[in-house]
Amino acid sequence: MTVNVEIVGMLFAILVGLVALWQARRPLVNQGPQSWREMVVQMAERDRQLTELRARLEKLQANYDRIAEENKRQRAAIELLLAQLGEAQTKIAALNRDLDALLRGSAAQTPLRQLLTEKFSLEELQLLAADLKVDWAELEGQTLPLKASSLIAWLTRRDRLDELTAAVKQLRPGT
Repeated sequence: MTVNVEIVGMLFAILVGLVALWQARRPLVNQGPQSWREMVVQMAERDRQLTELRARLEKLQANYDRIAEENKRQRAAIELLLAQLGEAQTKIAALNRDLDALLRGSAAQTPLRQLLTEKFSLEELQLLAADLKVDWAELEGQTLPLKASSLIAWLTRRDRLDELTAAVKQLRPGT
């Protein structure tokens, strides 16, 4: 009989444990569906927030790409402007040299210079200089009056001015 009492004691202990377990689980079972609902609502809210964040990220990426492309275009425009600025500075320097040469030569305006500027174009004067074996690039100036003055000065320094007058008389008789 002692064995039966032990078995009954063990069964009673198991029963008490099951009841305790059932009572402990019961609030969870009652709260479970409510917790699930809350979790589903929270997950749906988080999904909505995540979707919103993804959309914002896509907009930010698109804006970044647009700005990067605009910066690229602006850099190219700046490089072009810098190149044009360099060219303009070179031209300004040449014009300043021409102006200085013109101001230096204005006191020595000769009839020969006036004749050259009135009767010859810039291209014809260049051909005349080539006929006289004068390197056009060595002559100062970019305009017809400055090139004419420079040609006269160049030939005068080399005692060859008579060659110029002879060539002018041959090309433009009666002048």
